Amino acid sequence: MKGFRGSWWFWFFVVCAGIVVVIALVFGGKFFMQKSEKDAVYEVVHSGKVAKLIESDLRRLDPNALTNKSDIKSYVIDDSQSAINPMGGIDITIYINGDKNLDVDYLIDNPQHDGNYELGYQGYPPQIYNKYPNALGDGN
Repeated sequence: MKGFRGSWWFWFFVVCAGIVVVIALVFGGKFFMQKSEKDAVYEVVHSGKVAKLIESDLRRLDPNALTNKSDIKSYVIDDSQSAINPMGGIDITIYINGDKNLDVDYLIDNPQHDGNYELGYQGYPPQIYNKYPNALGDGN
């Protein structure tokens, strides 16, 4: 009679345990990387530098934006839409006055990788284009 280590059950168990460990490491590493990436995106999107860019762009549309004198009183960042763009930068979506029909898409870019962010793209809903002719400008 063979010992337990010499039986095929032992080696079957060792191989299965090895496969489970490798799968756990791969998926655990992937989950950790995604969480780290999501945390980094959140940190950038909610930084004061990005807030200044967004507020500056909204004031470009309407100089009284974010005051009681304007229809643009506030904005909310949709964290579920914030993600790293495959071509570089971070895609974000904001909702003017919290209205999901007034969604503005931005690309936050950091071309020099020095922490100085820029707006690389602005996408406005038709209501914004109709009300604010400055939306048709080049974004500067």
